[in-house]
Amino acid sequence: MLIAIQKELQVNLEFLSLLQKNETYSAGQIFLWRDAYQSAVNSGKTALFDPKLQSQLGTLYLTFKQLDVYGAKVLAMLGTPETKESKVVFAGTILLMKQSVETALTLIPRGLEVLENELRQLESWSPVGEPAVTQGPNLDTNRDIDLLKINLAADYRLGMLVAMTGVYFALIVGLLVAWYQRYPDNLLGYYVIAGLFGSLLITQELLPYKRWLRHVDEWLRMVESNQRIPNLTKLVLQRDGLKSSGQAMLIFLFLLDFYLTLLGNSSVQLFVEFSAAGVAVVFLTQGGVDLIRQRRS
Repeated sequence: MLIAIQKELQVNLEFLSLLQKNETYSAGQIFLWRDAYQSAVNSGKTALFDPKLQSQLGTLYLTFKQLDVYGAKVLAMLGTPETKESKVVFAGTILLMKQSVETALTLIPRGLEVLENELRQLESWSPVGEPAVTQGPNLDTNRDIDLLKINLAADYRLGMLVAMTGVYFALIVGLLVAWYQRYPDNLLGYYVIAGLFGSLLITQELLPYKRWLRHVDEWLRMVESNQRIPNLTKLVLQRDGLKSSGQAMLIFLFLLDFYLTLLGNSSVQLFVEFSAAGVAVVFLTQGGVDLIRQRRS
């Protein structure tokens, strides 16, 4: 039971450190693990813990509960109309979440230290007349921790994929409405908007996610062979950074071209100029330079 609580605290520590590094606190409580401690509470086994350990864990998981309350408040406000008062409340709630995350990052190492001491005492204890038995590294424990890392990283990446998919669809709908108001009879614009952003969604979000899943297979093979996998912060890193930058530049070029067209500039001239710029961006960010180097070598 103590080992399970230790594992989930280690995973929570890595994830909260990632949130603090990126300064993204909203909805972070969704990915925190509490099952091991809650199971100990429900079964009444926490009464067997050392009083100092009970106090330390109780304070720590109470902080996690505060994050639940603040996170639920943030999610509820996302579906309400934005007003001056709601902005103030939203900013205040995010600040409270930030403070709770900082508090948790301070308490988790202390809780892990108390847990380590408790586990050390249990390992060194032996009945009268029998020598104390020392244990080596627990491979099963390391394996469970690594599996938790993979599970949490997969949840994080899937959440980012769903969020970006929503962003793309919002852009498509917004641009289609703007085009309809300006050029209601021009069907070409509808096809261009839907086709371009649909292609970007597939090539820049869905396919990179599929490639990232291949790394998950590698990590699972490492776990099966009793090898340790990287830290959680490395597992969730975006591995297509250059392509993502190219994606942002292409979106900016397209929106600028769209905006200038609405202002009445020559659509043919803008198309030629921005197409040339787009080709250059694709060449520089999608592997064109590396391809030329490979051919020369």
